[in-house]
Amino acid sequence: MTGILCVLRSGGDFRSEHVVRLRDQVAANSPPGTHLIVLTDLMHQCLDLGLEAVPLIHGWPGWWAKVEVFRMIGPALYLDLDVTITGDLTPLLDLAERTGIFACRDFLHPAEHVVNTSVVGWSGDQRRLYRIFDGSAEALMVRYGDPERWQEPGRGWGDQGYVRDHAGPIVVIQDVLPGIVRSIKEPPGDSLPSVLVYHGQPRPWDARCR
Repeated sequence: MTGILCVLRSGGDFRSEHVVRLRDQVAANSPPGTHLIVLTDLMHQCLDLGLEAVPLIHGWPGWWAKVEVFRMIGPALYLDLDVTITGDLTPLLDLAERTGIFACRDFLHPAEHVVNTSVVGWSGDQRRLYRIFDGSAEALMVRYGDPERWQEPGRGWGDQGYVRDHAGPIVVIQDVLPGIVRSIKEPPGDSLPSVLVYHGQPRPWDARCR
């Protein structure tokens, strides 16, 4: 069965209550027996709330902590803590069973061939993405973390640029499952998506749609 993953790192905008929120949404919109697992450096808080938790083993800051999800062998589906699950996740879970790696096309820069890592899935062993980063983390954070270089090929875009450049061919969710993910910053479609992506401000708990 596909595992569903998220990351909670201390020191940012997210708290353990946001993991509980996502867990409950996953449970309500997934086949029976589907579990959410959080990779975190707040193990005691998460375990006290009854969450399934795995420790983060690096101190990579901010979004870079997300690279640790690739320690996990698929099939796996990763979700950011600020997504809202609004419908059935089964199509994405099924996609993870049969697809090497998939992600959203970036919502703000669709012509730049950038992925959005709010929703990422993979089958099999993608630990190469973790190992490459672990071997050169400081250099890669500099290479992909400078906003002034985000227009240069092979540079910038944070973890999204790193995944784009090192994952090999990435299946774009919007191409194979049209309408299943939508950005809160896009015009509403004809139907409600299964995953509503907030990516930035506002956070879903500060907006009308939770």
